[in-house]
Amino acid sequence: MELKGGVRIGKHCWIGTRATILDGVTIGDHAVVGAHSLVREDVPPGAVVAGVPAKIVKAGSDAPAHPVK
Repeated sequence: MELKGGVRIGKHCWIGTRATILDGVTIGDHAVVGAHSLVREDVPPGAVVAGVPAKIVKAGSDAPAHPVK
């Protein structure tokens, strides 16, 4: 039986207070999710994300750099 959905959180992650992570999202190893963030898409390993919706504010070793507007 194959399970679908659910949230996957990698090793050594920090999830801020009252952050919301939607179904099906994967948080990569060593990633950080800011407080009160809404995570709708996968977070690359080592990335720092924040905001509503969450955006990458600091790229990790494997994360692409995206400017914050």
